Amino acid sequence: MAMKHARIIVFAGAISALVFMTILSAAFGSIATVIPRIYTYYASAALFAIFGIKMLRDGWKMDPNEGQEELEEVQSELKRREDQGSPTERSKSPEATSAATSRSQSPGPSRSPENGPEAPEEPQPGPSTQSEPLRVILRPYAWQYE
Repeated sequence: MAMKHARIIVFAGAISALVFMTILSAAFGSIATVIPRIYTYYASAALFAIFGIKMLRDGWKMDPNEGQEELEEVQSELKRREDQGSPTERSKSPEATSAATSRSQSPGPSRSPENGPEAPEEPQPGPSTQSEPLRVILRPYAWQYE
């Protein structure tokens, strides 16, 4: 849609749809608290089964060539864009590639055969910085296991 219409209109439409869906979800959520929990449990299970069976039936009855026209349209669009030349291909000029290769071939510590392979670094005691986001997420639940 952004290719056919003005960007601001597409953005405004997407944001308004997000706001509308948020309000609609909040409204249905508040309505669900009024209905007894057992009814919402069985209603959600029934809807899940109905839509699952419907999707399986639609997939079973689908023509094998149904998506072929859309696939060909996308492939022709990609071919047209490739023929026009994309900005990423233009950035692959000889100057850009030579600069990238010179950075990747920077001299580093050389290993001589007499030194042997370097031993892997021992893990340090204490909290790992990689697991810190997980700790922040799970911190509210930690009280249950203390």
